[in-house]
Amino acid sequence: MITGLVQENKSHLKKLVHSNESYPGLNSENTPMRVFYPKNPINHTLILFPGASPSAEKHPKMNLLAKVLANAGYLVFLPRIPPLKELIISLEIIDWMGHFFQWLQAREDVLEDRIVVIGISFGGAMVLKASLRNEFQKHPPKSMLVFGTHYDIETALRFLLAGKLVVNGHERIVQADEWGLIVLFHNYLSRVDVGYDTTTVQKILKLSMKEDSEGIENELENISGREKKLIIQILAGKINEEIERITALFWEECKNEFKNISPKYWCDQITQKVFVMHGVNDTMAPFTESVKLADGLTDSRLLISYMYEHREIATHRGIFFQIKELLKIFFFLFEFIQYNER
Repeated sequence: MITGLVQENKSHLKKLVHSNESYPGLNSENTPMRVFYPKNPINHTLILFPGASPSAEKHPKMNLLAKVLANAGYLVFLPRIPPLKELIISLEIIDWMGHFFQWLQAREDVLEDRIVVIGISFGGAMVLKASLRNEFQKHPPKSMLVFGTHYDIETALRFLLAGKLVVNGHERIVQADEWGLIVLFHNYLSRVDVGYDTTTVQKILKLSMKEDSEGIENELENISGREKKLIIQILAGKINEEIERITALFWEECKNEFKNISPKYWCDQITQKVFVMHGVNDTMAPFTESVKLADGLTDSRLLISYMYEHREIATHRGIFFQIKELLKIFFFLFEFIQYNER
């Protein structure tokens, strides 16, 4: 597993192919998923829930992870969760996750007491929330693993706006990822009155979700004034007083919703074992979120690594440093595997 994660260009991983299949969605509609069948199965199933991304089940990093896990013997399912693909932040995500988990348990090639669930980024917090649902509680997963997720939306928003981390009393400034700001405004700008028309801004944000750069350029030519200044700041991930003012409006309008998707307010109710991973250099969600999450959970194991960032593995460090980090990952994954296979 470790070799596959670090050396992602391994030829044997490239040869592993997925099966494009589907599952019945919330309204029985055919919903795409990818299934990775292991050559040497260990009779354990793993669900890999992605974060908010238009690539969904086609995301290359998610597929690499699925291949690594299948190569280790797991039967891996990578389902599309439509709201996450559309970058919509809502509790409907939890409905989809609970629905998929329950559907999967009925498959003949799945043992219901040997299912492990992994959630990435925003999908991680949603997995934890879904685990409190009846669909999960009837036959709970063996364990859960979350990577790069948040603990409290309020502190995650502060990081997004200020890029400030306070660790052991020392302040550190980090350039936050602009994608988080784009997703935030895409979801909540239409719900507040900012004092001027933002119709075109909302349209451009939707085009950003579809990664339609040509459409964005065309719309930018037809916009001016405060509206144009706002969208340029959002797309560049640059924070100014206006961005801060509007974000404060989001918080006031959606405070209860934010608490619903913040593990801070309910993670102590989770009884399953949760393995928590985070990269120190994550610019989407600060690693301090996972530190607080692990403290708030009843039964957890935490790994904070310098090897991992939000979107990739950092391999630019010296060899001795890498060895030290790989050993940390080894013992973490050893405990993860040992726990799930006992």
